Amino acid sequence: MPATRWEYYVENFNLTERWSSRRQAEEIQRFIGRLNTIGAEGWELVTQAEVTMKGGITGAAKGELTTCFFKRPA
Repeated sequence: MPATRWEYYVENFNLTERWSSRRQAEEIQRFIGRLNTIGAEGWELVTQAEVTMKGGITGAAKGELTTCFFKRPA
């Protein structure tokens, strides 16, 4: 039996903690909607990573970027 061949997809989501609770709730709903769309296209979430975004001049933390890694059979 031949090994499964995979294709991969990466998407970034900005879910910063510095937004108001209302904006956070809206962005989380968009995030969930986008994950559902990606899943409907046959992509499976393999893992995710949080990357701290920093300001260019000060280097201060500006929030978190969520990077999601997906795969599906090629």
